[in-house]
Amino acid sequence: MKKQPSCLVLSVMLLLSAPAQAGMLGVDALGGLNHTTWFMNPVPTGSTLSPGLGFNAGAMINFNPISLITVEVGGFYSTRSISVGFGPITQSLSFGAIQIPFLVRLNPIPFLSLGFGGFYQMAIGSVNVNNSVTGASSTTFALANLSTSSVGLMASLQGRFNLPLTGLSVLGRVNYLFGLTNDTTVASTFAGLRDLQFQAGVGYEFL
Repeated sequence: MKKQPSCLVLSVMLLLSAPAQAGMLGVDALGGLNHTTWFMNPVPTGSTLSPGLGFNAGAMINFNPISLITVEVGGFYSTRSISVGFGPITQSLSFGAIQIPFLVRLNPIPFLSLGFGGFYQMAIGSVNVNNSVTGASSTTFALANLSTSSVGLMASLQGRFNLPLTGLSVLGRVNYLFGLTNDTTVASTFAGLRDLQFQAGVGYEFL
């Protein structure tokens, strides 16, 4: 009789962490924060680069072709921000973009998964500029020497916990986006954006 509580707890944990079965289709609504850095080569003489914060929100559609493997594709609105310092003057640049990630996710243990894939990004709108001397303004991507589209690699660590008998789940993710294309139009300069994303959300599986 004393073993019944332990067995009950174990059963609940198995239900919460049970992986999706092969052939299941689901959707995840996610949102969170971006921590963006800019890798530049060469760095302009006398300047410093600082990371910036933004946000992201969107959804992923996932499908399990076979057990323990999930294929995902989605769409997100994401804001990215960086700062450049020139001595006592600091200028930050921020803009919005549509990101389309594609991942193949492996589930080595029931509630934890690793995803690997890539992303495409299309910048939209204008570039917001905040200069410590001249104040806030906006400009075009061409005048800011920024390209409007890029591709890159993506890695993701996810934890998912199922809510028994509902088809719902709660999940959290940490993503790393590594831009491969040049995000600046300045001659003889390479600039690639790198994002660390923190996301949380809810998922639903269509039984």
